[in-house]
Amino acid sequence: MHPDVCVVFNDGTYYGLSEVQRAFSKSFALIKDERYEISGVRWVSQDGSYAVGMYRFRWSGEIEGRAASGGGRGTCVLKNERGKWLLLAEHLGPPPR
Repeated sequence: MHPDVCVVFNDGTYYGLSEVQRAFSKSFALIKDERYEISGVRWVSQDGSYAVGMYRFRWSGEIEGRAASGGGRGTCVLKNERGKWLLLAEHLGPPPR
């Protein structure tokens, strides 16, 4: 992840590595045995420095001992720094209606 990473989840927007790490850790602690998959990736724009992608995502696992699942759409922005692609921004939202 890029040091300036920004991630938008249903419960809020998180800025910087430490906030984003806490948000992901909270999700990982809540959902046991999580399975996560993305599909339908479409690269909207890309060059040697940046890439913008859109995709569908699905997750499943257990929350408080009960089966749970969900999904939606995602958008990500990747930045190439010194030959490494780093996540700069990601927005995860509900599926289209």
